[in-house]
Amino acid sequence: MRFDDIPSGDRSKIKNRLIQQINAMDESELRIAAQTKESLASFVADAFRTIAKALGYIISYPIGLAVRVVENIWDGIQDGFSSGWRAGYED
Repeated sequence: MRFDDIPSGDRSKIKNRLIQQINAMDESELRIAAQTKESLASFVADAFRTIAKALGYIISYPIGLAVRVVENIWDGIQDGFSSGWRAGYED
């Protein structure tokens, strides 16, 4: 159920009840609520960071592997060219 689906009279009652509950909280309860919100935000941020780190690894690993393959191919071409040059030069 969406908030807009709740009749306006009921919405007002819900808002008033929540305001009364917040007003009835003492300082220690308010601090606990604030810390809980901060802890949740920190947990969510850490979770997204971990997911982003995993995605970065998943993406970069095959790219690194491809770069290494291309470098080895290039090195092989250079070695073959050098060997062929020397063999042709010595003849």
